[in-house]
Amino acid sequence: MKKIYSIAILILLYKTAAFSQNARFSQIWTAPIQYNAALTGRFDGSTRVTELISWQKSNDPSKGRCEINHNNFSIDFKLGKYRNYGDDKDLNLKGSSGELTKDVSNISKKNKGYWAVGFDYYNYHGVKKVINTNFYSFSLARHYNSKSNKYYGFGTQVTSAEGQLNRTGHLYLDKEIMGGGFHFNDNYINNPKYFSKNYTDVNVGMYYGMVTEPILFELGFAMNHLFYPNNSLKVNDDEPKLRHRITANSILRLKLNN
Repeated sequence: MKKIYSIAILILLYKTAAFSQNARFSQIWTAPIQYNAALTGRFDGSTRVTELISWQKSNDPSKGRCEINHNNFSIDFKLGKYRNYGDDKDLNLKGSSGELTKDVSNISKKNKGYWAVGFDYYNYHGVKKVINTNFYSFSLARHYNSKSNKYYGFGTQVTSAEGQLNRTGHLYLDKEIMGGGFHFNDNYINNPKYFSKNYTDVNVGMYYGMVTEPILFELGFAMNHLFYPNNSLKVNDDEPKLRHRITANSILRLKLNN
């Protein structure tokens, strides 16, 4: 039994995650919409609101004064009747009137899933406004409960990205503290002092999970930058483009005792 628990814990620790816009978050699980659109509406309750703020400063002397501020706000909510999170053994069904149904066999097919929508706003900018970006993301997800102990979902996300680069102040940028999403060139000869860029990005994701009395396991995958958007802050530059990025996320919960 101890061997089984040890293996399960190792599986839980082996977890990777990435972001559709390469956002710099210290706690990635606080922004689930960013790394898998299918996780829109995957929470306990009806509405979720998240606000993340951070400040970063470069310690590289060659970069001079480079400070980047990050701000992320997201909200997602469930539509219609829904099952609370989906990881309870009884998989209770809850509606707007507050009723609960524990007998899964009596739940009609139309109530075995729910829709969820979400909005995510991410911005990072330099202290001197040398760079300013805005990402507006809208996501839609569908969640299913195929059986009393199994559930899965699919989601898609569309992002409108805006970026402005202003080098008139002769300030430098440190890519290590950038929020990503845009590519720029430090070459002053070929790169203009001021340039702006807009593009649209599409991301898709899915997850599958099952739960029993002692254990819950969930695994999700997402593909970001579905259509290779051009993100270069440079005039007449067909490259580079954002490449496909695969994201994997997992959940493992063990119930050791009552």
